[in-house]
Amino acid sequence: MSKLNYNGKLISESDAPSFYRSRAFRYGDGLFETIRVINGKPVFLENHIDRLNKGLAVFQITQPDILLEDNLEKAILELSKKNGIEKGGYCRLFVWRDSEGRYMPETDNSSFIVEINPYPNNLFLLSRSGKSIDIYQDMRKQINLTCQFKTLSSQLNIFAAIHARNKGVDNNLVTNEDGMIIESTNSNLFIVSNGTIYTPPLSDGCVGGTMRMNVINAALEINVRVYESSLNQQHLLMANEILLSNSIVGIEWVNAFKHKRYYSTVASKLVDQLNRDALKL
Repeated sequence: MSKLNYNGKLISESDAPSFYRSRAFRYGDGLFETIRVINGKPVFLENHIDRLNKGLAVFQITQPDILLEDNLEKAILELSKKNGIEKGGYCRLFVWRDSEGRYMPETDNSSFIVEINPYPNNLFLLSRSGKSIDIYQDMRKQINLTCQFKTLSSQLNIFAAIHARNKGVDNNLVTNEDGMIIESTNSNLFIVSNGTIYTPPLSDGCVGGTMRMNVINAALEINVRVYESSLNQQHLLMANEILLSNSIVGIEWVNAFKHKRYYSTVASKLVDQLNRDALKL
């Protein structure tokens, strides 16, 4: 049996951690979804399943049984009960290609893990203080087949988050290969100018966020116009509000970008509508 050096100790290959041979670990060959739980139940679940199925088709990974019919909802409800989560929580679903082989896999079979954790707020809640942001310039996101999905290869997001920490801001915005601002390290991006919302189009390379879709729907429900538009730094500096959306927090509002300060009037209305929509499900 071959030997490995694991954290400075010689071990048999058979004693290596279970992740050692996983393609998720070796190649980032998979996708994930993060799903909000309210009152112990997953919300906006159909949107997550739809995006994940589209991503699996692009990656040519076989759909796991967890995505058939209502299996995922049943699994989340069971985990919520087992973990004592009766109110707020969040669930992560990881799906990867479970195969031998190197860059060329021998099969396209899939494996998955579902986990659930408590979240301090049951409903979506808008922070009082807001977030500070900057723009990460050292790497740019490529526009390609995978850019709309949440993949296990997240180097750009990690580097941008570390840069934000080093700069002393809460989050960083990310640009595409054309220099357009498309999203943050963990959220889709919206700006509000003169009562109208603008968000980068998916063709600019941003993640096809499930909450992005729900924010757009919520805006239309409260009679706020929404347009897809490429954004640059000047648009941010001219905006009245900057909003960041993801499936866990819902909406975060930005209070500071460079010398500019922002409001949260539209953000507050959108959060109220998101909660109304989530409680209908």
